Amino acid sequence: MPGVPPVVEVDEKTPEQEALIAMLREVSKVFGAHDIIEEYVACKCFPVREGWSISSWAAEEKWARKAIDNGADGLIAVNSRAGGHAGRLAAEPLIDMLRPLGHPVVAAGGVGDEREFVRLLGLGYDGVQLGTRFIATAECRAHQSYKDALVQATGDDIVLTERVTGVPLAVINTPYVQRIGTRAGPLARMMLKGRRTKHLMRTLYAVRSAMRLKQASLHGGSSSDYWQAGKSVDGIQAIESAADIVRRYGAAAGF
Repeated sequence: MPGVPPVVEVDEKTPEQEALIAMLREVSKVFGAHDIIEEYVACKCFPVREGWSISSWAAEEKWARKAIDNGADGLIAVNSRAGGHAGRLAAEPLIDMLRPLGHPVVAAGGVGDEREFVRLLGLGYDGVQLGTRFIATAECRAHQSYKDALVQATGDDIVLTERVTGVPLAVINTPYVQRIGTRAGPLARMMLKGRRTKHLMRTLYAVRSAMRLKQASLHGGSSSDYWQAGKSVDGIQAIESAADIVRRYGAAAGF
């Protein structure tokens, strides 16, 4: 199926994998979260193998332009229904904003079934990126409780919390999330606003959130779990094989 990128999980540290990790770290500094990219507009030098291309997250036009100026080959248009760090705009105004820039635009956010997949392609997107949908698959290593939560949730159950990474993150509104709230604490908010302290605070959040999110996704069952998810849960009705999902989406789109 055209346009499906590979996702590689690194388990062993070979020289090639370490080189890839180093490259991705540099890329993330330049083309990272859409609301942090302003800090890293000076493009870093990193090796890109022949045949590779780089697409940057873009939640609005100004970040898309910065990414293109720094060498991005395409744009991943993160809309307001996305999981993880969601954008602020719906898919429709986002494609109208980014299409005139002349680079391939991939939709990201809110696609839980083949109907929405086809609809976004019909809006003019060159491809669609899926995240939440593939967590609820037989092949995914996520804990069964996480997968079950995705099947049971609706779009209304997805909220944005600042308490995981310091910037709004889309998660399922579990009893734990309801109990502790979704705003960062007063000290964290103060540090996140400071020009010198925000990098330190984001680093601390990143380390802590990486451990907590991995623990929740792979082990689950805790009373303090965070489960990332986008509003695409509206279209997730069952845990399926990834192959069946890809075939069904491809058939619906006429691939």
